[in-house]
Amino acid sequence: MPVTSIIRVSTAADGTQGDGGSFSPVFSPDGTKVAFFGYPSNFVTGDTNGNLDIFVKTLATGAIDRVSTDAAVAQANGDSLFPVFSPDGTKVFFESAASNLAPGDTNGANDIYAKTLATGAIERVSSDAMGAPGDGLSSGPVSFSLDGTKVAFSSEASNFVAGDTIPWTEVFVKTLATGAFERASTDAMGVGGNSSSYGPVLSPDGTKVAFTSNASNLVPGDTNGTEDIFLKTLATGAIARISTDAAGAQANGGSSNPVFSPDGTKVAFASGASNLVPGDTNGTSDIFVKTLATGAIARISTDAAGVQGNGACGGPTFSPDGTKVAFFSDASNLVPGDTNGTGDNFVKTLATGAISVVTIAADSVHPEAFSLPYPFLFSPDWTKVAFGSLASDIVPNDTNNADDIFVVTLATPPTTVFHNISDNTDRSQFKAAYAGDDSIDGTGGADRIRGWAGRDTILGEGGNDEIRGDGVGLPYDPDLPDTDPVKFADSIQAGAGNDSVWGGGGNDTLLGEDGSDRLYGQGGGDSIDGGRGADEINGAENNDTCRGGADNDWIAGGPGLDSLYGDDGNDKIYAFAPDSEASRWGWIDDGTGDQIEGGNGNDTLIGGKGVDTLTGGAGADVFVFAAMNDSGKQSGQLFSLSSGTPLITSSSNDIVGSGASLRNNAELSTTECNVQLGFFFLGSESAFTITLATAFGNYTEVDTGYSVFPLGFPGTLLFAGTQASAALVTTNFTSPSYAGAIGNGSPLGNGSLAFAYLKDLTTFAISETPTNYILFGLDDPGSNDGDYDDFMGVITATGLTADVITDFEHGRDKIDLHDFDASTVRPGNNAFLWRGTGPFTTSGEGELHYQKYDNAGTANDYTVIFGDTDADTASEFQIKLQGLVTLSQADFIL
Repeated sequence: MPVTSIIRVSTAADGTQGDGGSFSPVFSPDGTKVAFFGYPSNFVTGDTNGNLDIFVKTLATGAIDRVSTDAAVAQANGDSLFPVFSPDGTKVFFESAASNLAPGDTNGANDIYAKTLATGAIERVSSDAMGAPGDGLSSGPVSFSLDGTKVAFSSEASNFVAGDTIPWTEVFVKTLATGAFERASTDAMGVGGNSSSYGPVLSPDGTKVAFTSNASNLVPGDTNGTEDIFLKTLATGAIARISTDAAGAQANGGSSNPVFSPDGTKVAFASGASNLVPGDTNGTSDIFVKTLATGAIARISTDAAGVQGNGACGGPTFSPDGTKVAFFSDASNLVPGDTNGTGDNFVKTLATGAISVVTIAADSVHPEAFSLPYPFLFSPDWTKVAFGSLASDIVPNDTNNADDIFVVTLATPPTTVFHNISDNTDRSQFKAAYAGDDSIDGTGGADRIRGWAGRDTILGEGGNDEIRGDGVGLPYDPDLPDTDPVKFADSIQAGAGNDSVWGGGGNDTLLGEDGSDRLYGQGGGDSIDGGRGADEINGAENNDTCRGGADNDWIAGGPGLDSLYGDDGNDKIYAFAPDSEASRWGWIDDGTGDQIEGGNGNDTLIGGKGVDTLTGGAGADVFVFAAMNDSGKQSGQLFSLSSGTPLITSSSNDIVGSGASLRNNAELSTTECNVQLGFFFLGSESAFTITLATAFGNYTEVDTGYSVFPLGFPGTLLFAGTQASAALVTTNFTSPSYAGAIGNGSPLGNGSLAFAYLKDLTTFAISETPTNYILFGLDDPGSNDGDYDDFMGVITATGLTADVITDFEHGRDKIDLHDFDASTVRPGNNAFLWRGTGPFTTSGEGELHYQKYDNAGTANDYTVIFGDTDADTASEFQIKLQGLVTLSQADFIL
């Protein structure tokens, strides 16, 4: 069919391509606009939230607006998705996890919002008649009655109707003018379903709602144990199961994706059942049309002679006049000459059975006519087609390597081609997809989809699917080795159902959508979003970004520098695979530092090895540390400068500083001495504080009048609560004796120097240190204390590497150390003793204490928890909390 244009609509107003993926296009009722959701941050100014946003593109001008904002255009603080235009085109309804779009959003769950495009006003739709938000997750996309007075959506909320005690997803219909709710997923007596119901569509006149449900108690005799399509009459409460054969016998396979005909007399849906019509032996999903008045049912995913298709089908849509149904299919035998080896979009004429494949005519980009290997959406008048694709060759200069939204303008509506064909080729000889850039639609039913090599776009849609991307980015190039990470990057949307998805090699995008999914990134730097449902997400190798989405998710980052976000729900987030899962996933903790954010809900965050940053978010969170290598450590030696031999060598697990005492030895054992301590800094430092206090050392006083030299570093030096004044001084050390003391034969070079004078020193300790410094002691040359070595020693250190908790709430969050063996000198699995702010002892028990570091009321305040596991009063690990936090034993699980 001829075309007038093929344009990419997921662009900024000036045509700049998006810097992230865009998904799920929908037309406005007049076909002049397209709404979609996506990650791009460069479509509008000030988009810095890093979340999925809703955009509306005006096709004629290219103008684009972000509609997932509050009334003052402040951006959402959570993901927004699944936009739908109101029937009059003045509003966009969408689902969002944000809590700042409308006042009073305190439920911590996804809600449905309506944005008025002309004014920017926004209202929460998922609230009861009095305006109180739903007390559970509400999900889109929504469905409207033709007059726009009613809207249907799915929700876990129990406060929309009285007496609702069901915890799982149900279907509700809201009258927008009054705010009144009706629960549709009930039996004829109003008893709620005993399992989840979802995917509602309202009839054009708003009197009925069709939906998919796993419940078995909505109608008598439902014993097939799978999802069915139900039809609820709102006025009477009557309910019927319509995914049945003409005699009312139940289907022997799952059914999903219902859609009404324009006159409301028929419902089309996808089903994997084989007993709805005679002769269904293809073993895959088909498209059916049910006549509601008579119960008659027809399979329309056949060729013109009625021969069944040899591939899966899904995504039915009625034409505006109701005489045709468009759908997507992998079948190769529905029209003659279908040899492209991929899925196509077909149009079936209901009265005659004629079928045609939708083919786009040749243009300047495509020298030959081609069929779209992507499930697409017709505009309301069937003059345009919108679809999403990761392909880079649909329009010129597509170099963003991300999913984009395209619109094809057709010169005429789809034409009908009459044909007769007989194809006896066994379906087992065909694969769902071959090497190359494929588009695969799993449709309804429990599908098994494999993309093979190439950069594939896979839509699982309904059913509990098993999807494997297989590929490793960019268009498929057979000359690249299979190990090349740019060879096969896939984009997979699992759809409804409890799906299992493997991304394969390459930088894949995996979107779980509805259901409790299992998403496994495998090789490559993947972007994974679980969507709704209690998902299991595993980034696996390389640097992944994983989001749990709604509900209670299990997330593991795997090897690499990962960013892990729990989002809504009570999530459990690992930077690594726990020991109990290591054999199943095939890898263990690699020690890299990860960023973990729990989001809303009561989350459990497990950092693992490396320098991790943990942010619990809203809710009562637990931060778990299971072993010493979960946090930082450093070591060093104390030398005699006269002999060059070590005086003290700290344990390889001791943290030098941070509460560790560096004790005197034979050089200072006969008597107390007066010592000048020097700090020489080898490089530029951020602001820091060094504290020498009697709680962490043993000396009688600090003589500030005699020998506190000006400080040459950008911090403060504190002595038992007395702060010394600060001034800048730079000293150059070039003496060979100093160079020899650290054993490298080179001068130390330029640096900053500070001194302090301590009387009657027997031990000292540093409770916080910067990175890259040398600490040394100089005996008071004017004293006669019996010490025979002018230099007390020198120590080098490389800085601490501690996990950081950014938002610990005393009395609400917990730090879990119960799997941590607190003592290396006692047998068994020992628990820590809490010392508060007191010093460590030599009791032999593992001990914890903490200290606050107040940097003059700045944002650099922090609190450090220290742990001693070998009874040497030196800390072997630390955990850093941002801010000044008062801690008690009740904040820990020991």
